[in-house]
Amino acid sequence: MISTPECVYVWSYATQHSDPVVLTFPVRSTEPSLAALVSPNVGSREPGLLLIKPSTGKTAYWDAVGSAIAEGLIQRSGVQTSLPLAQGETITYLCNAEPAGFVVATSSGTLWDVSVRDSEGRPNLSFVAMTNKGAWLSSLTSFIGTGHARTNIVALKPGVRDGNSERREVYVATKRGLIEKWELARGGVYRYCGQGDISTQLHEKLAEQTSSISTISIVDIAAVPSAFGSSEQLVILLSFDTSRYAILQCQFTEHQPPRVLSGTILPPTPPEYSSLRQAASSQPQLHIPSPGRTAFIAYSRGLSIVSLPADPSSSDWPYCDTISFRDDTPQLRIIASGQEDYTTDRTSNRKLRNPGMILVIQNAGVVRVETFDADIGNVRLVTSGPEWIQSKIEQAVFYGISAENPLDFKPRQDWNWKLHDVEKVTVKISGEILSSSKPILWRMN
Repeated sequence: MISTPECVYVWSYATQHSDPVVLTFPVRSTEPSLAALVSPNVGSREPGLLLIKPSTGKTAYWDAVGSAIAEGLIQRSGVQTSLPLAQGETITYLCNAEPAGFVVATSSGTLWDVSVRDSEGRPNLSFVAMTNKGAWLSSLTSFIGTGHARTNIVALKPGVRDGNSERREVYVATKRGLIEKWELARGGVYRYCGQGDISTQLHEKLAEQTSSISTISIVDIAAVPSAFGSSEQLVILLSFDTSRYAILQCQFTEHQPPRVLSGTILPPTPPEYSSLRQAASSQPQLHIPSPGRTAFIAYSRGLSIVSLPADPSSSDWPYCDTISFRDDTPQLRIIASGQEDYTTDRTSNRKLRNPGMILVIQNAGVVRVETFDADIGNVRLVTSGPEWIQSKIEQAVFYGISAENPLDFKPRQDWNWKLHDVEKVTVKISGEILSSSKPILWRMN
């Protein structure tokens, strides 16, 4: 699904057809609608669609995307309602926390719990304002203080889905370091689990690796998937010194304040270029698909892949690579991203899909980036040493030769390669080519 100011487009990419059917929802607005696909109802394989107009709060829901087209779309939609926004207030985030429901955040910091079905599963839009008193009677109160302002929300993310119940955790992060944790259930039921200000901890952890820190800002967060139905581990993406980024792990156990455990500074980000059409948000997006061993970060001109430490408190982050577009392809820009979890067949246990990230690239199309971290077991990947140098040079030799390849294979200064190491690796690669002793994935057009 892709949302633009003019239309919302929905199609199935998991199809053998080279030209899949695209359902087009004209919204005719000056801004993109916040949109989410809704899980199919019982007995159906067709997802529903939830649309919210940020400036007005008008909300529409269709139980099945195909029936929405058949009904004539907006004029005769399934169900509609409007969130009561204050003067000048806009909706900034829409979080899919199914099966518990959806959470909406506004520019003033207000949170709304939105339900799309009634107790009998029929289409019905309802909403309730979320306060830290909660709709469940809970003795838990904020351990930092209830007066902390929830302003400048930069992330609203779901936690791990509890397979044994219909509850779902939701995390809220502000630009200056406030983290909140909520738990949702069906029917507008929610529970406030606590909050904490981690800005000081972020400064301290970052100061262990660099002395060049002026201001820091949280950019995005993501929960680390867990088999226990609770997301106690969070990964935080933050910016510092205007153009640098770092990634840190945070533990958020209920009844305790969040605690920053470890982190690493990321390589310099790909340079920004002008675009034919500006993206709705230029902030990097963080994704951690199941099984939660790898973090993906989407920038406007590239992406990073980071292996998470097996021990969250460890300072050893072995693998961190950044891929960027070539300087002579300024028209390419990542304008949207999403994640896909590792999936297996329940009967045969055969792998159906690797963990990955979906990228929507302006002037190119939809691209999938995946890892094989579920296949390599406990093998430790690194981004240093002769094997790393050889891997990068092989990529440049075998894939960088194509003029149509938009990826930049030039070595970067932050790699800090030694000349004698490069010479040894180059001789080794040349010998393997001449003797045809190493298989290389190659595709002939």
